[in-house]
Amino acid sequence: MNFNPKYIGAVAAAILAVLVPTILVRNPSPERRAVEMDDPADTERLNREIWEWAKKTPYETALRRARESQTARASEQATVQLPTGWSIGPVGAQVPLGTLPFEAVPFAGYVVVINSGYARGPQSVTVVDPATSKVIRTLSIDTLYPSARVGLDGDLYISGGFSKQVYRYNAQFELVRSYTLPAYTAGLTPIDSERVAVSYFNGPVAAGLFNPGVLAILNTTTGTVEAQTALAAQEPYAVEFVGDRFFVTIPAGNRLVVLDRNLQLVRSLFLGRSPQALCRNGTRLYAVNSNSDSLSVIDTATAQVVGTIPVRYKGFPLGSAITSCTVDNNRLYVSLANANAIAVIDPDQSLVTGLIPTGWYPTKVLSVG
Repeated sequence: MNFNPKYIGAVAAAILAVLVPTILVRNPSPERRAVEMDDPADTERLNREIWEWAKKTPYETALRRARESQTARASEQATVQLPTGWSIGPVGAQVPLGTLPFEAVPFAGYVVVINSGYARGPQSVTVVDPATSKVIRTLSIDTLYPSARVGLDGDLYISGGFSKQVYRYNAQFELVRSYTLPAYTAGLTPIDSERVAVSYFNGPVAAGLFNPGVLAILNTTTGTVEAQTALAAQEPYAVEFVGDRFFVTIPAGNRLVVLDRNLQLVRSLFLGRSPQALCRNGTRLYAVNSNSDSLSVIDTATAQVVGTIPVRYKGFPLGSAITSCTVDNNRLYVSLANANAIAVIDPDQSLVTGLIPTGWYPTKVLSVG
């Protein structure tokens, strides 16, 4: 399967439990007054009267016991049965987001999530406070591509996909400026304080056929494209700039294209099937081969593939659908969408050392703090 988010639909499951208690109580007070149904203040008054009449103890005792019970159960793990037949018990806090959150990036003390569940808008960006697991803001954007990077100028750059735009936001999440590219904008990466590299490509010229992708250097001060080059391949996805070289994944060609600072081709590397996301650790670059359940390890100094790490969930026959990776404390963390888990990998041993259960179909893993 190719997990290009332009073609991914979003599937959601909800469980609704409704409990309607019916209690008949004779008001001990002779005073009669009009009662507004579902008035929260009236409900609180009735709760107090029922508790103190039945239990002969202060109502505050009930509130204290309720809070103690909630605190005790806060660490319990909820198990959910999926339509697929799997049961999952995710760890950690679950925060409701938009449709198909496929990319996320730390910015201004928050986690900015790109919800790219529809090919054409409306779409949204959710800003989450990782300290409280609360959504503090939602930005509405017509169209989005799952690529967002913090520029070396301190602003956040978000790819617009069908809108052919790159959006620039400051730390107050105000739209500073937008830049127009010639076609569908895809992966982007910062170069210096005044430039970002943006990949783009045109739509299909015929059924199943696409024009070659392009990598462009955008001057964020003037808004002009300073240089660009055709990638001679279909649909670029992720872009990284490491050591004066650009690394661009080409999912349809199973390749990683390497260019120098002047956009001259250095090398074209064949990887696993459908390489998409990239993450790095020093001079090591890891490419997520989504349809091969593996990571290709690239030495950015030599622009060569130096290893492959298998990531398939043990005994899983259909593929784990890996979608992203991140590095923290010399450990690799890889999202296994079909296994509903995060794989923990020792990169020195090329070994999966454990799995962390998540919610349904995790698409992005990153380390914050």
